[in-house]
Amino acid sequence: MFISKWSKDKQPMSFILDGKSSKDFLPSWELTEETIKNESGQLRRMKFEDPMSRLIVSIDIRSFDKFPAAEWVVSFENKGDKDTGLIENILPLDTNIEVDFEKPVYLHHARGSTCVIDDFTPLHTGIGGHYPAAFEIRPEGGRSSDNALPFMNLQITENSGLMLAVGWSGQWLASFARDDKQLQISAGMAKTHLRLHPGEKIRTPRILLIDWYGDDPITGNNLLRKIILEHYTIRKQGEVAIPPVAHMTMCSHHLNPASLTFDGEVKAVEKGHEIGVEAHWVRNRAVGERSRRLAYSARGIS
Repeated sequence: MFISKWSKDKQPMSFILDGKSSKDFLPSWELTEETIKNESGQLRRMKFEDPMSRLIVSIDIRSFDKFPAAEWVVSFENKGDKDTGLIENILPLDTNIEVDFEKPVYLHHARGSTCVIDDFTPLHTGIGGHYPAAFEIRPEGGRSSDNALPFMNLQITENSGLMLAVGWSGQWLASFARDDKQLQISAGMAKTHLRLHPGEKIRTPRILLIDWYGDDPITGNNLLRKIILEHYTIRKQGEVAIPPVAHMTMCSHHLNPASLTFDGEVKAVEKGHEIGVEAHWVRNRAVGERSRRLAYSARGIS
């Protein structure tokens, strides 16, 4: 369980501060901890503070009573009176696991969406063995599911593996690299290169890991579905909130910008109503006076 990997001396995350890896200096910082029990598990809070610069690195680690899972968020806060050093390559997940060097591991993932016919196609990538020793997955254009979904299943042996979910609405990455004995797993934002002014605070992508054991990798996928439904799905008065069936015509506007008209949107609404669509989205891609007219007109149909 990854919940046990967090300690003063070892953390499954990393960052670079003024050219030095946090794995080399973070254990020397002052650490305060607290554990809060809740209805579904517990929350463990670790706070590392550099007494000289007063840069604080906090990790909120959540565990679950019903699931072999751990979720965490790393944040950085400048409590000092000067800018921090240069913070780079923040990876809220950066750790390694032992693997059998003679056998590959397999990453089961999905394509994501680029508005084409094979959107969300399941993909299976071998790492190590007779496959390449490294693999990286990331979306395109700063959109979190553009051509790659932030959910993946790392099959480590024939009957065990690790689900990984990256909670971020922007550009993320996940990388896997192995040698004879270990598999290095990293995930986070694709690029970080910054300083924090006094009083500033940032957070990283949320990481969720789930251990799974079973004869089929789909065991891990089902665990992910269950934990999302039970702990992350929005509810109203105790019931799962079902969003409306929605539709938009943006793809046709990419192919034919002239089709962006009020009459065209009305026709789309009427057709959508016939097949059970409950909401129609209008994304304003036009410019100039025609854009403003459509924006005002669309209020009556959106």
